[in-house]
Amino acid sequence: MINTLMSILFVYVFILLGYIAKRIFKEDMSSKTLTLFSVYFLQPFVTVWGFSTAKLELAHIYTPLIYLGIIFLLLLPTIALGKIIFSDPKERSIFSIAGFVGNTGNIGIP
Repeated sequence: MINTLMSILFVYVFILLGYIAKRIFKEDMSSKTLTLFSVYFLQPFVTVWGFSTAKLELAHIYTPLIYLGIIFLLLLPTIALGKIIFSDPKERSIFSIAGFVGNTGNIGIP
């Protein structure tokens, strides 16, 4: 129970840090800057912290492989369908990615 609460608290600390950074830097720090900061600093830090506190099991290895397999199986038909529906390469890319990536806000697709 305490570990779960600490994990949740840890996430909110990062949210608070982002909020404070935006309040301090205002217009000097754009959404893109915050996203880059999150991707290159905060998320790797959280990932390393998560793996350092968890007991490594076989599921940690094969679950991402299963996920990647499913993504590749979905990607090929999605690309083909995107070529049929859209003529603009940018719209095809958005269609291909948005179908199976849940958090498209982090890659710039609002």
